[in-house]
Amino acid sequence: MIVEVFPNTNALSRAVAERFVASARVALAERDAFYVALGGGKTPRKAYELLASDPYRGQIDWRKVHVFFGDERNVPTTDPESNEGMAREAFLDSVPIPSANIHGMYNGERAEEAAAAYERILKSFFAPTGYTFDLAHLGVGPDGHTASLFPRAGTLQETRWVAPAETEMLAVRERITLTPAVLCRSRGIVFEVAGADKANIIRQIIDAKADYPAGVVARCVENSVWMLDEAAAALTAATR
Repeated sequence: MIVEVFPNTNALSRAVAERFVASARVALAERDAFYVALGGGKTPRKAYELLASDPYRGQIDWRKVHVFFGDERNVPTTDPESNEGMAREAFLDSVPIPSANIHGMYNGERAEEAAAAYERILKSFFAPTGYTFDLAHLGVGPDGHTASLFPRAGTLQETRWVAPAETEMLAVRERITLTPAVLCRSRGIVFEVAGADKANIIRQIIDAKADYPAGVVARCVENSVWMLDEAAAALTAATR
């Protein structure tokens, strides 16, 4: 597990965009395709916007990129809370990626049915064993959740690749999430984390190896990278 710290959110976003491009170019050179699972929320938006701009935009053959999502609020893409909607607005609609290569989670059904449908999509791309995503780009909440894997929710033990999730804490209660059963088979995972409100949970996960969902997922993938701004990294000894 690698920990990288950047002086501010702008530097963090640039580094995340650069790692995305580097991962894509390696995957395209080795396997002629790049499979990425995107994170949602506010933190990754700037990195996504950078990917839609020069010089990043021109460094990837977008025709060979397949985009998936780590989780989704069970709302249409037109809803401000939609992770897919944010990613489309920030960069997917501005790069030449075929629309058929964007695999959204929302399908108008309840979360249980949408999760089952998304699992079928994933299994049409990935074998029962071996690697899945070339890169999973995730975030971390102040409670230690990642994707929509919440503490004490039971989804960490799921054998399904995709599961419905609920939370009372955030604006949209009904969600769909990838589980460790598929995330732990990623070739690489990046956790992009910014803000002082994340500093305590980052300290617990990295220093104390606490079993919050983000920590469990980070430790199940050999090539996992924590990319933090200074505020998020302020309390962890790993950066000193």
